[in-house]
Amino acid sequence: MNIYGISCYRFVLPLCTSTHLGKGLTTTREGMLLAVEGAGGRTGWGEVSPLPGFSRETLTSVIDAARRIAISLRQCTTTAALRSCTPDVTGSPSLFFGFQTALNALTAPVNEAMRVPLCALLDGATETVYNEALRSRRLGYSVAKLKVGRGVVDEDIAVVREVRRCLSGACRLRFDANRAWSFDDAARFCDAAAGNDVDYIEEPLIDPTQLGRLYERTGMPCAVDESLQSLSACLFSGKDRESPREEHLLRDIIAGAQALVWKPSLCMPPSRMALETDAPVVLSGAYESGVGTAAVLAHTAAQGPDAPAAGVDTYSRLAEDVLVHRLPLEGAAANLRTVKEKLQDLNMAALTQVWHV
Repeated sequence: MNIYGISCYRFVLPLCTSTHLGKGLTTTREGMLLAVEGAGGRTGWGEVSPLPGFSRETLTSVIDAARRIAISLRQCTTTAALRSCTPDVTGSPSLFFGFQTALNALTAPVNEAMRVPLCALLDGATETVYNEALRSRRLGYSVAKLKVGRGVVDEDIAVVREVRRCLSGACRLRFDANRAWSFDDAARFCDAAAGNDVDYIEEPLIDPTQLGRLYERTGMPCAVDESLQSLSACLFSGKDRESPREEHLLRDIIAGAQALVWKPSLCMPPSRMALETDAPVVLSGAYESGVGTAAVLAHTAAQGPDAPAAGVDTYSRLAEDVLVHRLPLEGAAANLRTVKEKLQDLNMAALTQVWHV
């Protein structure tokens, strides 16, 4: 199928509440959509939304870079475009994610009958966390992710105990500490929070090189997120490519992890990094709109029926969407057929066209 045109649209969506992203507080989520026009009036949509405080690229930089790439793809076939839009060419995870999503939407079949398992997110004030835990049990979730590491370790341990009481064994647990702790604090948490219901703890250490030691000391499975993003930048961002020592260090950290948390807007695909690990890849969102969130679910579905539950609950933090009808993600699993139906109806009033080539 030939490409007849590519357009870029910018959007600004309000969040339900003020949210800390990185070191800043924001009330909106900004991003852009790519629309790739194919034969028969078909259009493939992809989202390019760097996350402030986390992404190395900015929205302005990817808008400009996307236009340069789009010009080079005019009159290409979608197959040729997919081959040429490599991580090296796009240079940033969000841009690679957006182009690949839009082009695949025109070419790749989707297993519409598949149901993708979802992970609930337990975050916010303590009372909110408990209410979300009760809600997760009521809606039948099998996995819940609890944010920890924002206060005193003993307080986190107490929250874990109460969350377990609220869940009554209905959900497995994932913990996410965002590199908050020293080794001793992390070990204390892991010793107290360990259990057969725990999938892993995500990036617990200020010094991630101690991740393997923490696993040996406590037996708590560990997952990498920021470390995976750092390796992605080391491999595909020009300024960091001259860091063989850093690359070697990151590969050692990742090789010792029991799970890889992949946020496609923030990190190139693990399959493109030549990793020496067979750890499961857990898909996760980064406050994408319905277009990007649906793509995260499609990546999860591509892993097969035994894929780990996807963490896309940040989508619920958006007060509005670029879709006329929001994705139906209220429950333990998402039906891909229903998700695909919602993608057919974009709210063009929420989009501002930036360029067309």
